[in-house]
Amino acid sequence: MTLDDAAKYDDGNYASNLFYLNGHYLFDKSGKWQPYIGAGLTWAEEIDIDLESGPGEDYSYSSDGDIGYQVFAGLNYDLNPDWRLQTELRYGRIDDIDLDGESGDPGEIEEIDYETTTLQVGLVYAF
Repeated sequence: MTLDDAAKYDDGNYASNLFYLNGHYLFDKSGKWQPYIGAGLTWAEEIDIDLESGPGEDYSYSSDGDIGYQVFAGLNYDLNPDWRLQTELRYGRIDDIDLDGESGDPGEIEEIDYETTTLQVGLVYAF
């Protein structure tokens, strides 16, 4: 069997291990509020996609060592001297990833783009 653009898969999953090296800039506080922005590089230790088209027909494809970027903006709010609420929006991207077949699986998946967008809310304790 070969993989092509017309192939259909009933199920599947993906997993990734991404590492980031970021820098951020904290703007001056305005009362209890402190906005910040940041950017950085992304390194994909592994990106893995598993496709399933029926019983016994599973295909696995992966890549590693791909480089991308991320940008983010956030806002800290002081609840009291020790606690603050933190919200952040992040966007990351790795372009043109080629995933190779694992364990003899046929073909490869070429030039996919990996995008992440996350909204994070956290509670920070300063000690």
